[in-house]
Amino acid sequence: MVLTRSKVFLRAVPVMLLAIGVHASAAIVPFTEDFTVGPANWFDSPGTGLLDWVAAGGPDGGAYVSTVFNFANSAINDAPVMFRGQDNLDSSADAFVGDWITDGVTLFSFFLRHNAPGPVTIFSRFASPANFPGAIALEFAPIPPNIWTEISIPIEPGNPQFISFEGSDFNTVFGNIGNLQLGLIVSESLAGLDADLTFDLDKVSIIPAPGAAAILAVGGWLVGGRRRRRHTRRQAPPARSARMPGPLAAALLTVAGVASASGEVIQVSFQTPTLDRWMYPFNSNPGFREFASIFGALNAQGFVPEFDNRDGQMIIGFDTSAVVPSGLGPERYTIISAALTVTVLSDLTFEYDPTPDPYTSWLDPADPEFTADPDPGRPLEVFGAGFRNGFTASTFQEDGPFCVGCNCFFGICKSVRNVYPIDFDQAGMPRDVSNNVDERFDPRPFAVGQNAGLTPGQLVPVDTVLGFEIDVSDPAVAEYLAGALDEGLLELVIASIYPAEKQQTGTFPKLYTRENLLVQLQLVDAAGLELTVEVGVLGDIDGDGIVGVPDLLALLASWGACPTPPEPCPADLDHDGSVSVPDLLILLANWG
Repeated sequence: MVLTRSKVFLRAVPVMLLAIGVHASAAIVPFTEDFTVGPANWFDSPGTGLLDWVAAGGPDGGAYVSTVFNFANSAINDAPVMFRGQDNLDSSADAFVGDWITDGVTLFSFFLRHNAPGPVTIFSRFASPANFPGAIALEFAPIPPNIWTEISIPIEPGNPQFISFEGSDFNTVFGNIGNLQLGLIVSESLAGLDADLTFDLDKVSIIPAPGAAAILAVGGWLVGGRRRRRHTRRQAPPARSARMPGPLAAALLTVAGVASASGEVIQVSFQTPTLDRWMYPFNSNPGFREFASIFGALNAQGFVPEFDNRDGQMIIGFDTSAVVPSGLGPERYTIISAALTVTVLSDLTFEYDPTPDPYTSWLDPADPEFTADPDPGRPLEVFGAGFRNGFTASTFQEDGPFCVGCNCFFGICKSVRNVYPIDFDQAGMPRDVSNNVDERFDPRPFAVGQNAGLTPGQLVPVDTVLGFEIDVSDPAVAEYLAGALDEGLLELVIASIYPAEKQQTGTFPKLYTRENLLVQLQLVDAAGLELTVEVGVLGDIDGDGIVGVPDLLALLASWGACPTPPEPCPADLDHDGSVSVPDLLILLANWG
């Protein structure tokens, strides 16, 4: 038989894996709770009663457990737990309790069936015996009704199904597992539904890490051309609310993912920001103020020269790392859509203007370049966030300093703010737009605030929601957003030029911040973000949309410690600073 070069290479993969130093991990006995003789001390939603045991009808025809839940008192965003296997309940004789990292657990799976009126989004929570901290894993594809469906979650740091570690990290959580909690995200169709719905569970399993023999088997699998999906879902033929913390439930509800030809499309809706801050030189309580006033250093006499044209600004930030995997490289993120929303706190103080105004309309009427404002009102605009004085998105805190080495009380306050609004010029270069009138250029905002219920020139009423559809067709804007997702923190700045005699009075908007009591009571919304992004396939090192031989060659060529940043290290798939066996396993798991 004649072998092509690629076939010879693939046949040699098992030998390569041994040659680069793969060692067997300590083996553990895989465990599956199949509820053969009873509910095995697994409890219902409130944790007060054992699950119902059914002797036959599971995915293999055998026994399973079941519970009934009524959503009459559930609201959208709720995340009720349906099944509890916990250390304090002695569930499965504590077979799932322990250090999953040391024990080598690499996969958690279970079968689920339900009779809800439509598909449901399922989450799994893994927590310590004290029930905190925990890890939240989301099954992005909704589970259809009336059919047993297997849900599998790889237990590895790079798995994008893990949307939160509740302020902790992978090693801390999985080094001390005590509680397993399985539940769903309440959709609009389920919220308030007064009906007893049934949820069935079976075959809850953990699987150990592969040793050297298993890796050789992976090599054989590669030769045979079989493809293994990262998120495994397998369907078998048909055969009162305990809630998670509110902010977490809100984040969980609004994450969805679908497969695409070149990666995974993730849709995210943030209903409150991670941070918001009124960026104004005389803000006495930065990071805690209950609203942000947006105005310019503009009074009846004109611009105040000691201050930025766009004086009162608002920074809004969203930690995306919990829902969109970060650190893959900006080129791995294709932004499909992005939209910001804010809610107006002031009532009838400013006129609605949905279009940008030229800088010439703010000039002194005696200036030769002056032009009249072509329409009533002034626009509320959103930009990217720029940083100076060594600050970055990750290092500038919500209550951080306005500036460094300045003295705004003595008029040294222009072009000094540590965070400022940026746009991108025609060449794609970022620029500070805080003083665009003085510098005589028209900025290119990412978006202008819109509300279809308002007409231009209309006074904007309190609690109006303004939407900003960000122009992701602009390559520079899309690159900015992709870079932010790669860092795991997306920050935007709202700025405009409304006249203000003082920061408390004038015809300018005030916007709710997340610290506002009405926001805390969930009576109004703070800023929100809708985002749809396609994330490239993990393991696709060359970016061609396929994980294949070129990627494997690139990984092996990069074996060992990564170069010193900022030099890229695209083959370091688990981001631990080196290219080694875990990266190889990730690549093989996503082959195809």
